[in-house]
Amino acid sequence: MFRTTSTTPPYSPRSPGTPRRVPGSATGDAGDVGDLSDATESTAAARIAEALDLALASGPGVYGVVESGAGLSIAPTDWEPIPEALFGRRAPIAWHGLAVVASGTATDALGGRQRCRSGCLVLRDGSVLGAIDREGIPIVRDPGVEGVMVDACRRVLGLPCPPEDATVAEWVSARWLTALLDLAADPASSGLLPDFAAAAAIHPLFDGTSCRRPEVLAHRCAATLPQSSWARVRELVGEGAAVECMSPEHARWMDDPFFARSLLGCYRGVTDLVDDLSLFVDGAFMEAVETVLVASGWLGFAPHHGGSL
Repeated sequence: MFRTTSTTPPYSPRSPGTPRRVPGSATGDAGDVGDLSDATESTAAARIAEALDLALASGPGVYGVVESGAGLSIAPTDWEPIPEALFGRRAPIAWHGLAVVASGTATDALGGRQRCRSGCLVLRDGSVLGAIDREGIPIVRDPGVEGVMVDACRRVLGLPCPPEDATVAEWVSARWLTALLDLAADPASSGLLPDFAAAAAIHPLFDGTSCRRPEVLAHRCAATLPQSSWARVRELVGEGAAVECMSPEHARWMDDPFFARSLLGCYRGVTDLVDDLSLFVDGAFMEAVETVLVASGWLGFAPHHGGSL
């Protein structure tokens, strides 16, 4: 069945103001943090935080984290601090980790907005730390931060991403509903959906005339989707199968969980799509659509993916 809890929303580092010179560096291009080799766990965590602070102080950008005789240092790259700019990249073997800082705004408890810098740091040992730096306010750190940027950093370092609970069925259903809604909501194309047979013909699992009735398409979904895996879908896309939001090169670079989250992120949640589609089609049509969705694993009441199911 589809998930009933949403995932952590994508983490997108942001930042304010003029970049500050990195402490301990004459150029502002690198800062030494200290030797981790004999540090206790708490000291290591503190020095990782210090490394991210140095990246925040340096301003928006992507930084390699390297070990040197003095400990950890950060060195700038010419990469943009957005997830897509990291896709397909591999970190040099000398890098101990990767830090990303970008600019944006933060909202306080009273609704006020303030410029800030936010960033994340991922080490090859799997350690992750996020932080937000606002002027006049102590840096807020989050060791549990997750999201698109963190996943991208992991793949640059050759690390696996955390599992994704959502199934291929959720993605297939969202793709179908999005296509139906695009047609039904546009007066110029709404006539292309005269009945359920037309809707069935654009379902990703449609196999010809035998699936034009809702009960037949529902049976095909119930029999096929539970056997589908993200690994197989990624393999097919990597071999050239066309899907939205994904190139074969990026599919091969990602691992299965990151690939799954990237595809799911292209669509709104199934429940939200169902609610909107119901505004443009009649009850019988909607009942047939929901028959297929229920057979695919939709429960009918779950929150949307990031919005989720």
